[in-house]
Amino acid sequence: MQCDSIIMDKSKVSSIPEIQANHMEAQIVHEAAIGRINNEQLLKLETFGLSEEEAEDVIVNAFLS
Repeated sequence: MQCDSIIMDKSKVSSIPEIQANHMEAQIVHEAAIGRINNEQLLKLETFGLSEEEAEDVIVNAFLS
């Protein structure tokens, strides 16, 4: 599942992750809580000369700021 959005002009995007379990002992995690780094973004940054680790740092830092 991928949750990317492109926002143009005065558009709005609302993305509310939700997961439900109907069992008291269920242990679940929504994929949005894990957060995956997009391989295409990594590849793009690596073509600019960054190592994979440097590219990951750029993506994570941009997400956090």
